[in-house]
Amino acid sequence: MSDFFKKGMRGYMTVEAAMIMPSVILLMALLLYISFFLYNRCILSQDAYLLAFRGSIQREADGNAVQGYIEESAKDQFGNKYIGMKLLEKSLEVSNKKVTVKLEGGTVNGWVLTAAGQAERNDPVEYIRKIRLMKKAWKRMQDMEED
Repeated sequence: MSDFFKKGMRGYMTVEAAMIMPSVILLMALLLYISFFLYNRCILSQDAYLLAFRGSIQREADGNAVQGYIEESAKDQFGNKYIGMKLLEKSLEVSNKKVTVKLEGGTVNGWVLTAAGQAERNDPVEYIRKIRLMKKAWKRMQDMEED
């Protein structure tokens, strides 16, 4: 009876491997594909915010000059770091208060990725001066209350 089971069990590892290995390979390919997708999405969001921030620090420039600066910066920013992206389109909105950059890209497989970055346009020097004025006013008010 024991010889019967030994003969019947030959090749069971091959059968198990034939069933498990395709699913393992498929799972690895799926994880790789998802990681490329997430990488592209992360880089797209990063680029959108960086372009908006670079446009927001242009203090003395008007809206058209800021848009031109962002267009120039975009060429260097995008480079060849996207994996499997066909085209990348950008739209810019520049006002006196903020800069908004919206990016949209399509992958080879038809997925569409979008990202938006927004940064406020403010003058750091003017902001610091206002804070100092408020501190001086607060200190004078406290000195008046003590007297």
